[in-house]
Amino acid sequence: MDSRIRQVGGRLGDMAPEEVVCAFAGEPAPGNDLARRLVGETLAALDQAPRGTLMIADLAYGAKDWPELPVTLPATPWEAVTLVDALAALVRSLTAGQLREAAAGLGLRRGELLTALLDALPDGPTSAMQELGLLAALADSAPQTWTTDQQQAVRKAVLVRLAALGDAFVRVTEHQPAPLPWLAQHGILTGCHRVAASPNILEAVLRREPDRSDVRDALDGVIWGEAGARGREHWRWKVGWRLPDGRFASHEGAVEATRAAAVFAAEQTVAELLRRAPAVRQRFTGRLLVPRGRRPQSAAEVEVVTLRALLLAVFNEDRDLHRQAATEGHLWPSLPHTGPDHQIVSTTAALFEHLGLPYPCVGEEANTAEPGTEAFDAFLQEHAVVLTPPARAYLAGLGAAGPGHRQLRERHASGLSAAVRPGTPEEDQLLVADLGPLPEGMVWSDLLDPPALERFLDEQLQER
Repeated sequence: MDSRIRQVGGRLGDMAPEEVVCAFAGEPAPGNDLARRLVGETLAALDQAPRGTLMIADLAYGAKDWPELPVTLPATPWEAVTLVDALAALVRSLTAGQLREAAAGLGLRRGELLTALLDALPDGPTSAMQELGLLAALADSAPQTWTTDQQQAVRKAVLVRLAALGDAFVRVTEHQPAPLPWLAQHGILTGCHRVAASPNILEAVLRREPDRSDVRDALDGVIWGEAGARGREHWRWKVGWRLPDGRFASHEGAVEATRAAAVFAAEQTVAELLRRAPAVRQRFTGRLLVPRGRRPQSAAEVEVVTLRALLLAVFNEDRDLHRQAATEGHLWPSLPHTGPDHQIVSTTAALFEHLGLPYPCVGEEANTAEPGTEAFDAFLQEHAVVLTPPARAYLAGLGAAGPGHRQLRERHASGLSAAVRPGTPEEDQLLVADLGPLPEGMVWSDLLDPPALERFLDEQLQER
């Protein structure tokens, strides 16, 4: 397996790997020999960490809960737990004096120590003044006088910092970045990369966020050493691509502690998206990075839309309107799907948004095409979206309520009537496949009654 440490070398000029990782994490470089040794041993412990397994902050989450197993969603991978155990071994035998030396060399902040103290003392202080007093008692006392709880708190804080540096190390070595030509304008950095066989261009945007408070929090100052409160940068990056109407739609983004880390994270994200471009769907719009045209798609690429999914989306939209007190006042035309102000206009577009599916926007032929038409079908095919026959009938029926503005209940009733009208045995089987079997004594048209439909869907969900 390739060495992660070798990957870090040269990432930021002639800086040592330990300094590079600290810079990406937005933390000071190790300030003494013990801190430098601990960071170096952390990198060595993670040098052969498995790739493609760890998520951002897995190690830090594990360290905060150590020695208990972390409780996270999704679950922290066992590899992370094992690696945290390895990091814990680095600090387990440190004496109280060494712990203070390590904390000073790592530049631990007062807030980091306070968090560890509160974890060590579940029945501790209940007010901010008491918390600060607890912190002062630790900061002003000699290490040899520390209680067992105080020693364990400092040990935990050092472990959490090493784990956070480990997260930065794993992240910076997980994927090679795709270098971008960055342009600076009005304080914003922008970089672009073309995507093979696609009209889309991946775009990365970076900007420095303003300070989050006018007065730096006292807890941001280091607890031991000469340095005062450190100003910490916040760089927000996002990567995505533009919709046909010119809007930028973000696919992924985060906030980093340094500009270098933000540039690297954006370039790393671009590289990963390029690597799996044919399968990438935009996170919030469901659009494919590489539209499919009319070639066949593999089963893994296709999003199948059922009548059940559309009906649940209708209920969600109705609840949203109720919360906005707009149920009676909001009227829906059948077309266009998106208006000139980029707002959703049609019922179809609203339902697709609830399902995370692509819907046409201004500038696309399908924006003024009803579901079931050639233009709308071509749009769905481009983005590998397949409608089941009942779902197709429902969407086509939405427009049958009329071209003018209608309430949601009218369009829904029209669509459901088209989907559940009496048909052949084969059509009944398609409805069963989409919705599940009807209770004894019911016929499909009974679902036109909204309370009956809601009870039916609730019962089906419970059975699943």
